Amino acid sequence: MFKRLKFVILPISYILGAIGLYLCYTGATFWTFTLGIAVFGLGLGTVVPATMTKLTGLVPYELATKVIGTGFLGMGVGGFIQPMVFDVILNMLHQGPERFPFIIGAIGMLVFAVVIFLVGKATPINIAPPTMQA
Repeated sequence: MFKRLKFVILPISYILGAIGLYLCYTGATFWTFTLGIAVFGLGLGTVVPATMTKLTGLVPYELATKVIGTGFLGMGVGGFIQPMVFDVILNMLHQGPERFPFIIGAIGMLVFAVVIFLVGKATPINIAPPTMQA
């Protein structure tokens, strides 16, 4: 998929994730919620490898392991901070913790899709040696 879609796969993956979270937010049945989780999982399942491929394409080959480690560190820190951010937003909006975090996540993923699309167009790719490129 990555070879065909190049770095457009990142915004597409974030949009898929947002659609999945929206389905979870609005779903009234078990099957709608299950479909939402599946669509979200498909999006997330392509975001992580595509992000690592993008990151390694931005640095020389020798630095690839360091940039992958830094990328996963960022994901881990984001995963740690996310519940606190959701709690602050929920308290500001006086919302209960029911399904509201799903819509916050969907909006966040749409914002990421736009940012990644704009940044992807502005950053160079394929800095790695031609023999190492995907």
